[in-house]
Amino acid sequence: MNAEQLSVPLCVPLAWQTGEGLKSAEAGTAAVRALATAVSLAERPPLVNEEALGLELEVARLHQKTQLLIELLALALGRDGSRPAAIELQLSGTACSWHSAHPPALGSSGAVALWLHPAAPEPMCWPAEIAEVTAQGDGRSCVQARLLPLGEAAQAVLDRHIFQLHRRAIAEARSQRS
Repeated sequence: MNAEQLSVPLCVPLAWQTGEGLKSAEAGTAAVRALATAVSLAERPPLVNEEALGLELEVARLHQKTQLLIELLALALGRDGSRPAAIELQLSGTACSWHSAHPPALGSSGAVALWLHPAAPEPMCWPAEIAEVTAQGDGRSCVQARLLPLGEAAQAVLDRHIFQLHRRAIAEARSQRS
C-alpha cells in the first residue's frame, strides 16, 4: 500500500469473489449502501442523563430497543454460516491486504467483499485486482488487492469511512492512555 495513503487495520469477514460481473454503476450504488449501513450500525447511542423525562426518555428507550433488535439480527445472520470468519486486514481507499492460506492468483480480477459491521446484512463489494502475492514462512501468503475505481461518490464515502475509523482508533488509544 502507498505509504501516503491513510489505511486502517480491521478484523472483519472477507471473501474474494472472482470474476468481472460487477457493473460500475450498480456496484457503486451497492458499495455506498453497504458503507452507509455500516456507519449507521456503528453509531454510538447518545448518553442519557438520569434526570431525563418525557420525550427524551422515550427516545432513549426506543434507541435501546432498536439496538437490541440490531444485535439479535446480527446473531441470526452469524448463525446462517454463509459469512466467512473474520480475519485481520489493512484497508485504504485504494487497496486491501490480508493473509491467506489459499490466495487468489496474481493479476486476477474480482471483488473484495467485506462485512464492515457484525449486523450488516450484506458485504461491501469493491472491484479489485490482485496486485501482489507474497509467500510467508507460515504457509500463508500476504495478498495485496488494488481497489479499482468505482465512481467519485463511492470513493468519497469509502475515504470518509476509513478516515472516521482511523480517527476513532486514535481517540480510543488516547482514552486508554489516560
